[in-house]
Parts: sequence; structure tokens; C-alpha cells
Amino acid sequence: SKSVSFDKHKHDYPVIVKNIYGASKWIINEKEVILKNQDVIWFDKNTDHQVIEISSAKLSITCNIQ
Repeated sequence: SKSVSFDKHKHDYPVIVKNIYGASKWIINEKEVILKNQDVIWFDKNTDHQVIEISSAKLSITCNIQ
């Protein structure tokens, strides 16, 4: 089943996310994005984002640029 990994929020710095394996659904500025194996996304500071889990094993790395 799906569950919210974290509530919608934003940061005052850009963020890069690399999905290592598995899949996860992100909502970025109200648009749904599914990250799968080795996908990378980047979003600018003050961008609303939220992760909704997909029930499977997954690993990702998040890099905050300050």
C-alpha cells in the first residue's frame, strides 16, 4: 500500500536525488514523478515536494546544495 514518506515541504537550497534501486513516487510542484533504477532528478530551491512510497524495497541518495 502507499503511504506518505514525508509531507509536502520546500527548502531554501536546490536538491538532487538519485534513485539507486526500487521505485518511489514524488510530487514536485503538484506534478507526479516516479523515480526508478538510476533515475536522477533536480529541483530548485523553494520547490514544493513530497514523497509517496511505493511498497517495494528502494534506496535513493539526496544531495542538498548549499
